[in-house]
Amino acid sequence: MLPAIFSVEVSSRCLAAASLLLLAFSALIPLSFRLSPILLGVMIIAQMGLFIMSVAVILCPTEKRAWFLFKYSSPYLAILSTLLVFGRFQ
Repeated sequence: MLPAIFSVEVSSRCLAAASLLLLAFSALIPLSFRLSPILLGVMIIAQMGLFIMSVAVILCPTEKRAWFLFKYSSPYLAILSTLLVFGRFQ
């Protein structure tokens, strides 16, 4: 609903900022949970994807890039949650 009130550029940058904030908080997870090196590697790869897409949206905010970032954030959270569950039972 944000693009209905603000421009695509402003909305895209807000989405990217929120994604970077999500990334910052999810980077703290290894401090609270013990993850195996494999799970930690998967988490870092997923975080790199989120970071690259967020920076791309900030540098060149287009509707297509913002939509792709939005679509990536849900599977990112699912991956993160799954890693935490697997990490808990190791």
